[in-house]
Amino acid sequence: MTKALVEIKNKFILDNLSIINRNMDAIIGRVVDPPIKKFMRSYMQQKLKPYPPVPPQSTYIRTRELFRSWDVLANRRQAWAKIINTVAYAEWVVGQRQVSFHATTGWPKLPDHEEPIVKGAAPVASRALESEIFRFLNKRGLV
Repeated sequence: MTKALVEIKNKFILDNLSIINRNMDAIIGRVVDPPIKKFMRSYMQQKLKPYPPVPPQSTYIRTRELFRSWDVLANRRQAWAKIINTVAYAEWVVGQRQVSFHATTGWPKLPDHEEPIVKGAAPVASRALESEIFRFLNKRGLV
């Protein structure tokens, strides 16, 4: 699994870490999860949009179900997030078990995109976390 560092550089936040640490689960859950999930979904939808051209010999009619089925599985306590596709056949089209036909016809392979997704999500997480910490402190009259 690819990992990326989420950094907080704001001095005020660093000076108030004891208050923040006691409330970190609530802070992360409210604001950080949605932006990270949105970023990761958007990234994968951009990578798969448009679908590769339909092979000339194909009679298959595309349903776009693969495109609509991207989701993010996240665990706040262990600080990880993973992109998944909930369609049963996804692993053979864009997953770890991608068959050569799909690779040949232009379908990207999800594991090849994991690192840029995670590294791209880190700054989004940093900004969202700083913003939520300020909102949290402001609400309590500490800012």
